Amino acid sequence: MKKTTAPNSVKRIWKKVLSWILMMSMTISLTAALFPVTAMAATQSSAKNFMDKNKGIQIHNRGSECVALYNQYLYKVFGKTAPSVNYAYQIYDRNHWGWERIPASRIKEYKVGDIVVYGPGNGRDVGKYGHVALVYSVNKGKVVKLFEQNWAGNPKAALYNWHGARLKGIIRPSFSDVVPTGLSITSSMTLKINEGRKISATITPSNVPSSKKGISWKSSNSSVAKVDSSGQVKGLKAGTAIITATCSANKKVTAKCSVTVISGIPSTSVNISKSALTLNPGKTATITASVNPANASNRSIKWTSSDTSVATVSNGKITAVKGGTAVIKATAGDGNSYASCTVTVILANGVYKLKHVGTGKMMNYAWGWKEFAYKPIFLYNRDGSVEQTFRFRHINNGKFEIDIMHREGGVMNVWTSRTVGEGQKIGSWTKTNDDTQRFLVTFVNKNTVILRSAQNSSLAVAPDGSARGYLKLVKYNINDKNQQWVIEN
Repeated sequence: MKKTTAPNSVKRIWKKVLSWILMMSMTISLTAALFPVTAMAATQSSAKNFMDKNKGIQIHNRGSECVALYNQYLYKVFGKTAPSVNYAYQIYDRNHWGWERIPASRIKEYKVGDIVVYGPGNGRDVGKYGHVALVYSVNKGKVVKLFEQNWAGNPKAALYNWHGARLKGIIRPSFSDVVPTGLSITSSMTLKINEGRKISATITPSNVPSSKKGISWKSSNSSVAKVDSSGQVKGLKAGTAIITATCSANKKVTAKCSVTVISGIPSTSVNISKSALTLNPGKTATITASVNPANASNRSIKWTSSDTSVATVSNGKITAVKGGTAVIKATAGDGNSYASCTVTVILANGVYKLKHVGTGKMMNYAWGWKEFAYKPIFLYNRDGSVEQTFRFRHINNGKFEIDIMHREGGVMNVWTSRTVGEGQKIGSWTKTNDDTQRFLVTFVNKNTVILRSAQNSSLAVAPDGSARGYLKLVKYNINDKNQQWVIEN
């Protein structure tokens, strides 16, 4: 075969094409170097817009179904490529550029744009591969609507009500439009002259971007205590000053720290005679406290109660008011140190009558009722009989055994095969020493209580609404008068 060569004109054309390709390649490289691609400035508004735009659409991308929605969300809103996963539930364990990851047990509130991840299950909706969804709307931190694809058999992206079964946790993206809404700082401190200390500060919500976490600091009396731009305070002379912290990105968000500067010796600790105490309503106890060191300039003690409806305190004398828990705090006069005593108020052991708040009738033991294999407890008009008296005996951890005072004996009992449940009857039975026969006494006020099952504290004793007024277990609600009993000696 005769060898042929391309004409010179063709060679010239190809040479120009190759030269043009090389020039464009260099131009693109230079452009990329001068103008690098940056991540999108994602906002909660852009997240909401993404969901609104894709309602009723079957989203396809690498991955499938619910994962496809997640992939497109990251790409369209944040300009990011989703981490590689084989199953939807694996999304929660992947690194998402430092975004906050919150397990189900620690979620306090939800926010628009949160990525909700479900663990594997065996149901029609959350299958063995898990599931992923987006938070579309919230009300007071609770989810109103989720945006999901392939939920309840619908292959298209749509809005659904909240569902929490098999929830693994959430991934909270960092949005550029999130600003501080809360600020907490050290509430008080005591300094010596020339002593310095830094005020700790926490901004909420947790997904505020770093660029918006700036705080400005100001002292109300810079001759007593001054503060620098990092929150470091220094005592200058004896007196008091208020340090105010203001979020730079939202100046409406502020917090204050009271600073006391002393010329003498500050307290270092407080000793208290008891760290825990159990009392019955109306009873009193006295505890003592002392300030260290012995030569502290101010060794006075200030006494406070965390809940005066449960227990009050005056100069160390504690008075129990009603059932519950209160923390009694003994604070050194200079505010620099304190110690505390936890006070638990429970019902005193004794014999009581129980009057139903809703009907005014008495709790009554049905002795001699032959038609029952066990003897029920029900409501009856007050008659002063022994059948309307019960002995309460504290066993442990706030649990009471309630003895039937009639000669037949027995104890108050949930009629069950050992697993307490809603709707089960209350009666008398031979003592078995387990939590089906023990109750928690919860005070509504000084003389009114609710009896809750010790085995399941979400259930309380109440009349069943029948003509005879038998008692049963219902869902606990402290404000429900049908569950409340006036306790009488």
